[in-house]
This record gives sequence, structure tokens and C-alpha cells, in this order.
Amino acid sequence: IENIIDKDILHARVPFIARTQQCFAVKPGVDGYLDVARRSFCDSSE
Repeated sequence: IENIIDKDILHARVPFIARTQQCFAVKPGVDGYLDVARRSFCDSSE
């Protein structure tokens, strides 16, 4: 699990922040599609 889940992710009670944390809980490089989705999310939320 330590190879996949980022230990620095914190729990949040605000729904939007909680969803964002869930998206970033998986370390980069584990799933290419997730990496692309995260990049798109970051680009659209700036």
C-alpha cells in the first residue's frame, strides 16, 4: 500500500476538497489515466 498511496494526503470534511484529496491520494506514475485526469483537473481549476 505504501507504494501506491501517498502518506501525505490528509482527510477533509469539505466535499470538494475531499474529492480532490481522493484524486491525489494515489501516487503519480501508478496509473497513467489517473495522471492525465489529475493534470486536466489542475489545468481547469487554475
